[in-house]
Amino acid sequence: MKKKLLIGFGALFILSGIIHIPKDISVGLLTVLIGVLLIFWGLKVRVNQKSESNAIKPQTPSADDNIATINDKAVKLKSESQQGENISIEQQSNKPKRYTKIFSFNVVGIPYDNPDGTSRRKILNQLVDDARETSCKTDFYCGYSNKDIIDDYSSLSDKIYELEDISISDIELEPFEYEGSPAFYVITEFGCVGCMPAKDVQSFLKYSNAGEIQNINAYITGGKYKFVDLEEDDNSYDMKEVIVTGEDEYGVEVLVELSMPVR
Repeated sequence: MKKKLLIGFGALFILSGIIHIPKDISVGLLTVLIGVLLIFWGLKVRVNQKSESNAIKPQTPSADDNIATINDKAVKLKSESQQGENISIEQQSNKPKRYTKIFSFNVVGIPYDNPDGTSRRKILNQLVDDARETSCKTDFYCGYSNKDIIDDYSSLSDKIYELEDISISDIELEPFEYEGSPAFYVITEFGCVGCMPAKDVQSFLKYSNAGEIQNINAYITGGKYKFVDLEEDDNSYDMKEVIVTGEDEYGVEVLVELSMPVR
């Protein structure tokens, strides 16, 4: 608006000056000069406003610029993702590898009494009775019937025990010292049933110190059993397979599961 007024007044002054020149040349020329100056200022204001407008006007990015920006972001995200994967892989590679070690032994010292006077044999009998009561009869003798044993159990004289593969729960190894050497009691829910063999203690300590005990299982060994034998058939005088039963002394086998580092 300002530039238009200046240019308009300038034009009026020039026109008025031209009219006054014949009457008074000095006044006419002065009026024309003032008009020229007004028009000049008006044009200058217009040029300055255009310059400011061009300087302030934001530049709209072209399609190529947008594509370049998107590509840059994609490359950055891919780089960050790869860095994350590299960190994850490095963390996995730094994680120590482990394997499972099963340390097994047969409990010894069952015929002896515990220091508190309790009978280990009676404690073992309690374990046997508890296993019979809490297990299904179909699990006895590994689930085999007499016919199954004859038909499927190919090895003659191999015993199948009544409580075979039936586990004992709540087993603990309690350390103590015997004649200056480390030893371990085998503790059940009914009490101490015996000890770890002295010959196995050092090996067990080596594994347990290097690894971590994950689980301790125990199984009843011995007891009533069945096996396949041959006897002469009275009618045909041929040999036939028959089931023979017997009983061994009960015992306990302990299996310690350890998580060991790979060296």
